[in-house]
Amino acid sequence: MKKEIEIHVLSCNRPEYISLTIDSVLRQSYSSFDLYISDNSSTDDVGDLIKTSYPDVKYVRRTPQLAALDHFKIILQNIEAEYFVLFHDDDIMMPGYIETMRKLIISHPECSAVACNAKIIRNNTKTEADFFHSDYDLLEIKNPEELFLLYCNLTTSAAPFPGYIYRTSKVKDLFLDHKEGGKYSDVSYLMKVAERGPIIWTKQALMHYRIHSGNDSSTINIGQQLRLLRFVFKKTRLTKNSRAIRQYKFRLWSSWWRKELKKGSRLSTKKMRTITGTVIKYGLTYSWTQPSFLFKTIKKILKLG
Repeated sequence: MKKEIEIHVLSCNRPEYISLTIDSVLRQSYSSFDLYISDNSSTDDVGDLIKTSYPDVKYVRRTPQLAALDHFKIILQNIEAEYFVLFHDDDIMMPGYIETMRKLIISHPECSAVACNAKIIRNNTKTEADFFHSDYDLLEIKNPEELFLLYCNLTTSAAPFPGYIYRTSKVKDLFLDHKEGGKYSDVSYLMKVAERGPIIWTKQALMHYRIHSGNDSSTINIGQQLRLLRFVFKKTRLTKNSRAIRQYKFRLWSSWWRKELKKGSRLSTKKMRTITGTVIKYGLTYSWTQPSFLFKTIKKILKLG
């Protein structure tokens, strides 16, 4: 009998983490769901582990290996349950993840999706740091523009992408599109989801989100970020001169600048001098208007020392 929730764990060459992920799903306080492992690995390591340690878990091997966004698409095309979760193979669910998310999405029948907060794992060390900060226990995001504005905020962050449960009837025909942001098309996807109905964020942490060097988010692609912005201009009233867009670009360039410094790039090169000037100029502007941003910036600079 088909369950009302499908959980899809997207896997790619992480046998060292996926056991923790699967165990966390199997330990959920609410157990009426179908769990699928979608293995898009280039080796047999994950498949061998699943067959040996989790023979009863539904397992699908993607051969030949798919591009990342095609992997998402083939899963989304085959969703049959009323609700679904797309989870990462290096993150961990807390025991009440499914039970709490299910209650929230059922109690908000107009919404297209619900997302939770997370505690951050740095490499293999669990921390008490929240993934995002909110003044509200529940935050309702009513449209694509409101969703993107949260990504522009300099002092907060957004809900983690694997922290969502979706209402299939609202989003069945939506996919992640490379033309709408490349590796950042999770943002454009969520904007399209917000067009179909409100998205609810709870500030309650229901998962552990792992940050490590293998994360795709650890690398920055300026061109694909700009591709996302072109999508934003089509879907919202924001323009190139909007304050939110200037803040988003500052966040983008400052992240790139910090990573270049950590790699040992020389400040004397023409490109680094230009970016450094931009970061300092806008950083000082935002520091005067947003004191909390100033404190966060000082902490990050001290970490570089």
